Amino acid sequence: MNTDIIHALRLHHEAKRAEAIANLNILIDHPVGIGDHPQVEEALKWLDQLDDATSQVQTVMKIILRRDSRDRPPLQTEDCKDCGEE
Repeated sequence: MNTDIIHALRLHHEAKRAEAIANLNILIDHPVGIGDHPQVEEALKWLDQLDDATSQVQTVMKIILRRDSRDRPPLQTEDCKDCGEE
């Protein structure tokens, strides 16, 4: 895989993480309304995005580490099942 593509994947998912964190902070620090259920749903949406993006950044980083290590074989599908558990 081209290093430019790997770099772009990492930046894309880091941007998704930053977006989710910013939106969660806004929802937490500046709540609007009282008992507004859509806020909970909105927070869950951003939390899911944060979780997904974090996992994907960790996967990309694992690919980078694998490629940088000359002693390891290329990343295999079964290697990705624990990418977030370092």
